[in-house]
Amino acid sequence: MEKISYRSSSMTWFEEWFMHFEYQWGRSMTRIEDVTAIYGIHPRDANAIITQKYLTEFIARVSWPMYASFKEDMILRDTLKWGDKYTDERPVMWDMTNLPAYAFSDADFQRLTYSEYYGMNCFKGGVFVQLCGWMGTADLWPGRVTDSDYNRREGYLDRQHEFQNNDIVKRNEEEVVVPFMNIYDKGYHAHMAAWTHGRQKVLQPVWAKNGERFTREETIKSASVASDRGGNERAVNVSKRAGYISRGFQPNMCPERFNRAWLSWSFKSNFMFQPVL
Repeated sequence: MEKISYRSSSMTWFEEWFMHFEYQWGRSMTRIEDVTAIYGIHPRDANAIITQKYLTEFIARVSWPMYASFKEDMILRDTLKWGDKYTDERPVMWDMTNLPAYAFSDADFQRLTYSEYYGMNCFKGGVFVQLCGWMGTADLWPGRVTDSDYNRREGYLDRQHEFQNNDIVKRNEEEVVVPFMNIYDKGYHAHMAAWTHGRQKVLQPVWAKNGERFTREETIKSASVASDRGGNERAVNVSKRAGYISRGFQPNMCPERFNRAWLSWSFKSNFMFQPVL
């Protein structure tokens, strides 16, 4: 409550949070000029309040475990939907999404942020969801990065390795480490990266060689993975539901604050909306 009730202006702590949420949601107030006109404060003070609130949210986010534990995931998932499909596994679905950015005048920034896949300047970030519905995001990177390179270098595989080693599972009176099973689409070349980070597993639709047809088993496996990953697409949608995020990176924005907004919004979404799975 001390951190929540902290204020950095003449407004009450409740007014500051209300202003921050309105600006973040981005329906009634889309510009900092709207904030200053409605609340009658200087743009400098409005920006200082919003930055401080994003920092508070980000600190709350990093103080929580990044993932639900194996036991929590098993108890909270929809048993009617998942049944015994992943009983002995720790699945986590990963996907990439883009957030638009303006065209930078600096040639290096322009080259680093332009994505040929999306056909725009953007930033890209990873979005994950577990079977229990717990979701989150990883840091934003410039749009030029490929999905496979992001997966290998962002660091979330290291964090998963650390998490699984600390979340020991008891089976038949023995303590075992249950590695994550990363469920990707076909855009990732991820098997080696996952294996070298704590022998984590990878589940993807089957790749077909040129001129070859899928076998019956390969078709069923690919369809099953694609069906399971439908929930991750909904997680991506929720991760960009705030207007401040969905409008993308605008001129004069603080990149650190924008990244914190991206990371903390998905964390808050776990307590704001129904689970996507």
